Amino acid sequence: MLAGAIKSLPAREENGNLYQYLLPQEKSETLEAACVTLAPGRRTQEASHPDEEELYLFIEGAAKLHVGGDETRVSSGDFAYIPRHAVHFIVNDGDKPFRYVYMANFPDRPGRTPK
Repeated sequence: MLAGAIKSLPAREENGNLYQYLLPQEKSETLEAACVTLAPGRRTQEASHPDEEELYLFIEGAAKLHVGGDETRVSSGDFAYIPRHAVHFIVNDGDKPFRYVYMANFPDRPGRTPK
């Protein structure tokens, strides 16, 4: 079992945003989860995954979510599903930090054993 408090996880900067990994890929068979913080004016990189679905849970602030050419305003308490192949990114256009948790599945790798 893996359990803990998000606030106690170390933060790692990636592409100018802070990531706290709740479940790193190497600790599971097919899942990854992280809490991401975007400072005001920051955005995530544009991405598309042919073999991965994602679920986002928005926990603080408000931002613009772009998925497959559509844009929607999201805020604390909202969630979004990102299907495979969908180009997606988030823009924090506000003046406060924006935080969300993402959960992603990825292909099972035969013979892979979580650490």
